[in-house]
Amino acid sequence: MQLSEQLQLDAFWRPLLPESREGTSWYHTLATSCAYRLVNPGSEWRLHRLWFDQSAMGDLLEEDFSLVAKDNLYRVLNKLVQHKRALFTHLQGRWQDMFGASFDVLLYDLTSTYFECEP
Repeated sequence: MQLSEQLQLDAFWRPLLPESREGTSWYHTLATSCAYRLVNPGSEWRLHRLWFDQSAMGDLLEEDFSLVAKDNLYRVLNKLVQHKRALFTHLQGRWQDMFGASFDVLLYDLTSTYFECEP
């Protein structure tokens, strides 16, 4: 959550990801998914099935298990696509501000692919 604050992702995402009509916080769903990918990467199914209950994210965000209903984890990814260019611009600006970096080309990999199965 501190990394998210340093990157000012809260200020970037909150206006773009309003709560659903049912009260789902898309920003909290995204924050949980990002923390999971940093701390213990795995599939959305594993996040839903195991990780959330074994982590402190619910307490940190004051959310219950409904936040990571398996459909929510996939639906939030669909909501991000339309903001891809703006996110890259935001992250590039934060990189420059935080590190005084200058560059002609910035390469990045934001792959969200993971496969899990029972052998």
